[in-house]
Amino acid sequence: MRLSIVIPVYNAERTIESLCKTLMDLYGSAFSLEIVLVNDNSHDSTHLICCRLNESYPSIVTYVRLSRNFGEHCAVMAG
Repeated sequence: MRLSIVIPVYNAERTIESLCKTLMDLYGSAFSLEIVLVNDNSHDSTHLICCRLNESYPSIVTYVRLSRNFGEHCAVMAG
């Protein structure tokens, strides 16, 4: 069974890595897990952390970086 989770992120440098690891721990063994991170033009190091997560877990984490801040709803829909 496959589980896809879309997460809009904005200035989430302090929380996004631990959230992804928690999701992998909770659901990684029960599902074929996909985490889609959509960066809504953050101004901190969220981009670098999301890139690192995508590089570390390429079969689980997909990363999308929006060119400007479109808002949470649009970020979810982009995911």
